[in-house]
Amino acid sequence: ACVFLAGQINALESSSGSSTEEENDGQPLIKRTRASKNVVTTKVVASLDKTKLSDRNALHVITSVVEALGHNPSDFSINRSTLQRMRQKLRDQRARKLKESFKKLDLQSATLHWDGKMLNNLSGSGKSDRLAIVITSNDTEQSLSIPSIESSTGRDQADAIYEQLVDWDLGDKVKALCCDTTGSNLGRLKGAATLLEQQLERDLFYLPCRHHIF
Repeated sequence: ACVFLAGQINALESSSGSSTEEENDGQPLIKRTRASKNVVTTKVVASLDKTKLSDRNALHVITSVVEALGHNPSDFSINRSTLQRMRQKLRDQRARKLKESFKKLDLQSATLHWDGKMLNNLSGSGKSDRLAIVITSNDTEQSLSIPSIESSTGRDQADAIYEQLVDWDLGDKVKALCCDTTGSNLGRLKGAATLLEQQLERDLFYLPCRHHIF
């Protein structure tokens, strides 16, 4: 048995530098290579996100397209975990590039918009309070973030907004505030707008939502 195993090891070592098949007791030895070709690019990720395809459904579509083009799917790195990881990675890269290019804009005066809404959690269980934060200036409009906050109180909203203004280097560029006319937004003492003025250490121009005023 030891002699037989030694012969097997020698045969494998001698074939390690070649990708051709060799005979072993009448059975071919095939050296398998790991798939390294990648088809998940930034544009592919953008298309999958725009069409709202899940990782599982996207995997079926990509595999079908690869086969339709006459390629062997096993030659490509296509699986659910790889697809999910690449989508997250490319989303992060795109977000960083978008933020860097936005910071280079010369915004003279910007208006800050925000509004909260209870939305379903991504896990599918329960709901969370989400705060949409948007900045506008002339023809420029940019969504800064939609963070999850503990509650819709003025303090929680102001802290979440201020954190995004610092992250996007917009603290000194905001001149006006646009929001609903609720007490948590425009309250005289604990409203988000009042607290933001305190955090930014200057007065801001109020542009309350016309819909709620009417």
